[in-house]
Amino acid sequence: MAGQDSTLAPRILGAEAEIDPVAKPQTMTIQIQVPAKLFGEMKCLVEAGWFRDLDELVLDAIRRSVETHRGELMEEMIREDVEWGLRGSD
Repeated sequence: MAGQDSTLAPRILGAEAEIDPVAKPQTMTIQIQVPAKLFGEMKCLVEAGWFRDLDELVLDAIRRSVETHRGELMEEMIREDVEWGLRGSD
């Protein structure tokens, strides 16, 4: 994705291996339960052409949420690293 630092991805995503930015991205399957009213609204967005399908809609929502909270997550990780550095490995 444009503008993202791929060096942060392994830690943010909890992965142990480095990510090759050229390689085909791996995908994971998740299963969610959605309230019926929200599901109906999601279907309307797809039917109106805003998204190709429900998968694209859910991916977009997750991506936006992660991007919104990335700064907070990075601050928290930096704070933990600094605290660990000051106190040592208890």
